Amino acid sequence: MSKILVNEIGSADATNTVTIAAPDKLLAELAVTPGSVLHELWVDSTTGHLMWRQGNSEITPSISTSYQWWLGGSETISIDQTTGNLSLTGIADPYSVPEIDISLVVGGLASPTVVTTSSSTDTRLFITEQAGLIKIYKDGAILGTPFLDLTASVLALTAGYDERGLLGMAFHPNYSSNGEFFVYYSKAKSGAGIDHESIVAKYTVSGNPDISGTTEEIIFQFDQPASNHNGGCLAFGNDGYLYIATGDGGGQSDPNDLAQDRTNYYGKILRINVDSGSPYSIPADNPYIGHGTYKEEIYAYGFRNPYRMSFDASTGKLWTGDVGQGTYEEIDIVTNNGNYGWSVKEGNSIFDNAQAVTIAATLGIDVNVFLNSLVSPVAEYDHTVGLSVIGGFVYRGSTCVDLKGKYVFGDWAKDWSSSTGVIYYLEEPTPGNYVIKTLKNLTESVVGFGEDNLKELYVITKVGYNHDANTTGKIYKFTGQRIP
Repeated sequence: MSKILVNEIGSADATNTVTIAAPDKLLAELAVTPGSVLHELWVDSTTGHLMWRQGNSEITPSISTSYQWWLGGSETISIDQTTGNLSLTGIADPYSVPEIDISLVVGGLASPTVVTTSSSTDTRLFITEQAGLIKIYKDGAILGTPFLDLTASVLALTAGYDERGLLGMAFHPNYSSNGEFFVYYSKAKSGAGIDHESIVAKYTVSGNPDISGTTEEIIFQFDQPASNHNGGCLAFGNDGYLYIATGDGGGQSDPNDLAQDRTNYYGKILRINVDSGSPYSIPADNPYIGHGTYKEEIYAYGFRNPYRMSFDASTGKLWTGDVGQGTYEEIDIVTNNGNYGWSVKEGNSIFDNAQAVTIAATLGIDVNVFLNSLVSPVAEYDHTVGLSVIGGFVYRGSTCVDLKGKYVFGDWAKDWSSSTGVIYYLEEPTPGNYVIKTLKNLTESVVGFGEDNLKELYVITKVGYNHDANTTGKIYKFTGQRIP
């Protein structure tokens, strides 16, 4: 919290005028109590509220938050040190400030799954398509030659709806120096009794920055018993480790209770160190390192299908949207060794009490003690709001001022029969208390979100379920400053 001392301003500037750096937003009204002396004025860096202290009072209340004043660069705040009156000049009418919306960047994509960039200095966008192509959007157009073609490695997708394919991509934090990036894709099965294999592989860029090398190093792979619930997201944390999201193995209702079973990789967030070991090592603070029975790669567990996850660029917190089954969708903040409940719970509600009783008995604890140990979602909603949550990002760009620090996410559709995606965000009126707000209703399905090098936000959409012969995929960029 930085304070602006009025006496210091007065001695330096006879007009008692101070210019606030822009762009920023102040929540204020024009006058304080007539006749009082305003001793201190500052902007609370957490809330954005204009704060003041009168006389020798130690109270620092916020000025009324009933009106939104926007600062665009040349506005001033004037303080009369005799009366304590506050006046603002050059302030824009908040309703003249552009509403937050989305603007088309590129269309004609074949079932896009990821949009990302390689580093904070790279203005290109990398776009993955489900069938296996990685394309580059550069200088206003998709380049004619793909960055990488994985169509020969990705299994042949079935006509119509298919949850498999090229699902994830993440650039190494040191990509600018080592050229390494990682992909998550579905490969045809090599044995009986499974549906396919999930592959996490490393590639390295060629001498041409717009073309990848073709040498593949498989970092991690495991069998998938069904075609659905693959997870598929990859992300590097602030700790430099690679996080891998996996689904519960598919089917309905987690038929083999795999998400709660720590002897497998299903329904988990995994964490590995790709900078040591062969082909990786286990971070020292992974919860089950050296356990002997549980998988050492597990970071957190109890998920159904955490299709998309992301790290808050400011706080380092890991967020995910976990796709529900028949009733609830949930948003989670993921922590080390957290158990997020599926399939004992769906959201905050009991889903399989018998499984809870069995697990509690195995652990030798009361079932209510076990249930209370499960990590609750920070937000949930039922299927009147949306049918399949799509995790997003905490907005850390500079354009959409009203979204700063808010988690933006979406839902595939409100109705399975039509492409009626919705973009949502979380409001946090009090610390830890999140409220779901609607940002925009679409006539397309929401598929994913991404960030560019400046942390500006993008949303991926498509129309319909089919991946084959479907080039309705689009990438939109978030624009505007004010939440509608």
